[in-house]
Amino acid sequence: TYMTSILSRLQAGDWLNVNLDLYGMLTAWCANIREDDPQNEIVRYVNAHFTENPLLEELAKQFGYNPAYFSRKFRQLTGMPLSQYILGRKISRACYLLIATKKSLEEIAETLGFYDVSHLIQRFRQVEGVTPAQYRRQNHGLAG
Repeated sequence: TYMTSILSRLQAGDWLNVNLDLYGMLTAWCANIREDDPQNEIVRYVNAHFTENPLLEELAKQFGYNPAYFSRKFRQLTGMPLSQYILGRKISRACYLLIATKKSLEEIAETLGFYDVSHLIQRFRQVEGVTPAQYRRQNHGLAG
């Protein structure tokens, strides 16, 4: 299972593959959202538009809820607040792009909807504990 793999990689200090496993787990979870369940339309929409920085108020209005109810509903569906979910999606995708492409930090920041490179670096460091440049250097050549 993903969790077994993640725990064994954590014990070995294999941070790159921990991130890739977490990204894989999130992707698998997203893929398993039942298309016929109308409540999951919210999560599918956020997954498709997370780089556009959707605001809670805008999403609530779009789905016909007040913001407080929408926030509770989203947390119920995903297990986390909207802002944390979006940041997690962005950072996971940034990890992938840093390893699998030669895109500049400017390109990655723009692609993922960060305000600028400084914002990407700040949030990346907050989540990963290193800067994007350090992450890329530490994991150089691991994309296969």
